[in-house]
Amino acid sequence: MEILVVLLLALVVFGPEQLPGVARRLGGWTARARNMFKDLSRQVERELAAEELRKAVAMARETVVPEPSQRS
Repeated sequence: MEILVVLLLALVVFGPEQLPGVARRLGGWTARARNMFKDLSRQVERELAAEELRKAVAMARETVVPEPSQRS
């Protein structure tokens, strides 16, 4: 019901000639915003995976027992 009210209001405000162009621009902005959000999500996931890898490497280095040094 709310969507119908918004569409009718947009039709009254912009008129039938401008409404398709406005809808096209709004769709483009929405697509761009979605793509930016997806890129941000991927970047955060990569950073989290890299941090987990750094922690795993640090833990592995701590658990490795160094060999006794050979004395001459």
